Amino acid sequence: MNKLGLLDQAIFKSEQVGMPPMYMGTAMIVDPATAPEPLDGTMLANHLAACLEEVPLMRQKLVQDELRLGNMLIVDDPEFDVNNHVQIVEFEEPAGYDELTDYLGTFAMRRLDFNRPLWHLEVIEGLEHGYIAVAMHIHHSIMDGVGAQTAIASIWSGKPIPARSPRTEAWHARPEPHALQLVGSALVDNVKRLVVDTPTFLVKNSRPILHNLNNLISERLQLQRDEEIVSGESLPHVHKTSLNEPRLSDKRAVAYVELPIKDIKAMRTHYNCTVNDLALFINSWALDHYFREIGETIDFDLLSAMPLNTRAEGDNSAGNHMHVARINLHNTISDPEDRLKAIAKDTVELKRAVHEQGQRANTESPKIDYGTMSSLLSPIVLEALIFGVSRFNLMEKSITVNTSITNVPGSLKPAYMAGARHVSTVPMAPPFNSIGLNIAITSVEDLLLIGYHGCGEAIKDKELFVEGARAGLAALQSRSKPKTKAKTKPKAKTKSKPRANKAKKNS
Repeated sequence: MNKLGLLDQAIFKSEQVGMPPMYMGTAMIVDPATAPEPLDGTMLANHLAACLEEVPLMRQKLVQDELRLGNMLIVDDPEFDVNNHVQIVEFEEPAGYDELTDYLGTFAMRRLDFNRPLWHLEVIEGLEHGYIAVAMHIHHSIMDGVGAQTAIASIWSGKPIPARSPRTEAWHARPEPHALQLVGSALVDNVKRLVVDTPTFLVKNSRPILHNLNNLISERLQLQRDEEIVSGESLPHVHKTSLNEPRLSDKRAVAYVELPIKDIKAMRTHYNCTVNDLALFINSWALDHYFREIGETIDFDLLSAMPLNTRAEGDNSAGNHMHVARINLHNTISDPEDRLKAIAKDTVELKRAVHEQGQRANTESPKIDYGTMSSLLSPIVLEALIFGVSRFNLMEKSITVNTSITNVPGSLKPAYMAGARHVSTVPMAPPFNSIGLNIAITSVEDLLLIGYHGCGEAIKDKELFVEGARAGLAALQSRSKPKTKAKTKPKAKTKSKPRANKAKKNS
């Protein structure tokens, strides 16, 4: 049994007090025509079931004592049945972009069963071109975006291998702790936390606590250096927009855009920046376009949350391994090249600040054991804090960003699911209270995919983001083309006329 981390418990419990569900979502689109054998939705569903049932985390659920005194635990689900998590949906006629994105908006709000492993998957047949979509969401409390991508890596192969079949024998799960055992363990943990762990921590860390008293909060939240830019000025004050609704409705809007990787790479080379810089610029332009088209005046810089992955390569363990920074989208700069340069400058400084912070953590200066400190917070206190945040709308009152943009790089090499080639993806990162739009970025072979997922009541027209993203890339492309002088026809040579003799003056 493993304990769920403090942040992960907060994400899980927020849904229980009325906040929007935090599900990492995606819809992977494949082409069955490339499979070595005939492939339909049922065969694909069986293949996915066979792959995912072998991932330990996919067979585990969260439990807690009935009194909610102890930490939440990740345990094997003795009643796990992969068929409870994989379903098939068939559209009546070939469905296009509109039908798929509208359905994904409904899928995104389908609640997970807390008594089972926290993931669900649907195989969607009936798309145009014969494509099949695999829509999936995983609860953010057990996995972040990069971790989810690593955990489900087994559904992919580098070659068109035929579909697999699920196993027939039963799983031998480790015994689930019974109610009395959970309560007893929770009581022991709380007594140990109060009588042993807390005094030991204070004695052991008294010197570093005093040494770091002035910057303890800023160092822990990693905001001080992240919000500094080269000029030394801090980020501007955040102003609310119509996308910063205090409470999200139960309606969701989903849209996505496909951009050619070759065009992105050409811009990266021309402007000497990163793909992430370009993605931030494109979405800055998309937000501009959206607000302008709906008639909302935005005469201030928009701020975005940007999760930074801190997970080690190949790590598919439970929980979230990330640091969330804020970045200025510089949308008040009208010139596309100047806006991109400003964004790129900030990201370079942000990376430098995070690197320096990591170096400071490895210096000989007194260190505070934050991992132990966070474990000292009783689950009872954590639950009370989350309830207070929800009850008094503290998140809405302390809004620090206008939107969130997350980048989970995909593979640029061909990938196959049961032999069907991966042709596109709709990334869907979860919106949350006061942040009515979350933008997710990934890639598939020669495509950069940007997904827009937000509150269906707050978003007036989801396709405006798609239009704006394309317009942003086009604006940069038009500026990057070499300017050529217009060819002019050579002037025709004319014979010079003899000068007229000057008239003689009358004498």
